[in-house]
Amino acid sequence: MGLDVDLHRRVGNTYHCVEERDSEKFPKHLFRIGYFRSSYSRAGINSVLSEQGVPDLHWIFGDTCDWYAHPCWSTALSRVREVLASYREATKDGRLSVTTVRAKGGNVQAGGAVELVKSRMANPTTTFRSYSDISGVHWADGHEVVAAIHGEDLWGDPAVHLVHRIPPSDEPDSYDKSLQIVEETIEWVLSQESPEEYALHWCG
Repeated sequence: MGLDVDLHRRVGNTYHCVEERDSEKFPKHLFRIGYFRSSYSRAGINSVLSEQGVPDLHWIFGDTCDWYAHPCWSTALSRVREVLASYREATKDGRLSVTTVRAKGGNVQAGGAVELVKSRMANPTTTFRSYSDISGVHWADGHEVVAAIHGEDLWGDPAVHLVHRIPPSDEPDSYDKSLQIVEETIEWVLSQESPEEYALHWCG
């Protein structure tokens, strides 16, 4: 499936993109009513939900045909509320996330790794506080890594999966907000005169 998801309306045999709008709850969020951003990238909502053992957007909206999903919108509303509740239960004590680092191609020993990190901390090469580059993954503000698991990356090459814990917060996290905006989108469709005319387009 593609990375972004847009809301479309079918007029005759033609689909037209519905103008997206800011969420009423979270107007500055990257998800918008009618637009779900980077849903299938490594840090996208589908990947994160899968990590937590929670159903993703495919389950909420059903299968696609020629990149379009034609959900039963009332069923989708029930499902997104179920997913939101499951996500909150799964992350109530903090969220475990995974960063995969390829285990081949480098020749830096332990001492060299320390010197490299010291150098980066003293002379940052980017304004981002967390980033990855050819040398590996860097968290300038630190990160609570709870395990390093040997495995494979997406291409089957040797890799180490760094499992890190993101502590709980009194505020909903970005993925919780994303699901709430998905819920807002469904509610908006159901408020229209002909909800069956609306479909979701998965774009690459």
